[in-house]
Amino acid sequence: MLAIGEVVTQGEKRTLAQYFPTPAPVVGRLIALAALEPGMTVLEPSAGSGAIATTAARGAIVDCIERDPGYAAVLSDRHVARRVLVADFLTGPVEPRFDRVLMNPPFTRGTDMAHVVHALRFLKPNGLLVSVMPWTVTEQTDSTMAFRKLVEQRGGRVEALPARAFAQSGTTVDTVLVAIPATRPGGVRPTVWPVRDIPVRDAEELGSPADIATEIVADLRRAVAAFEKVASGLTRPAPTTVLDGIEVS
Repeated sequence: MLAIGEVVTQGEKRTLAQYFPTPAPVVGRLIALAALEPGMTVLEPSAGSGAIATTAARGAIVDCIERDPGYAAVLSDRHVARRVLVADFLTGPVEPRFDRVLMNPPFTRGTDMAHVVHALRFLKPNGLLVSVMPWTVTEQTDSTMAFRKLVEQRGGRVEALPARAFAQSGTTVDTVLVAIPATRPGGVRPTVWPVRDIPVRDAEELGSPADIATEIVADLRRAVAAFEKVASGLTRPAPTTVLDGIEVS
């Protein structure tokens, strides 16, 4: 505040940095997908205050990268990470020495995909990345085409998270978990992309076929009656009146 003459609230800071802490239920599911084993090495890039790292550290050896010095200090004070590097993850050196990369990257303008693709370079050949990502990566668009192809080529897995899973963190963006192996495992099943549930009307709501047919016939009869009324009006001679000795139709 003294340095810049402004006060920035925690909410404003999170929004500007696209930092929305990972809620405990999401962390739990992410850790389950990662299939962590004791002694594994784990990287959490763009770690924030370390919601994922804190849980992963219960048995694994965790390194964190965080560009914000304040959040990095929080991580250091918690003593959950073996190493906390203050740096921009996308510009730092690649170190392919981790069994797992667990992450919740920024989402703005496709940066989530850039972060995940870069993070894959940090895995050992038999490693696995699991990341929170926005629902938009499940949609087939020009901007997601290359990323979706990468996930499918690696035999990745995509799992939808509950609606509003991050509401307590300040965002209602729909999210998924994406698990991507460093190399495609043998015998892996094709990637299945989740789809949004589309409400379907119950059969009882639509009525039986007989009721529907009766309703259609009634509508047709009303339409025919309306046309007959119009036709009758057209066939009758137009009435005439006399104004100042001139007939007017």
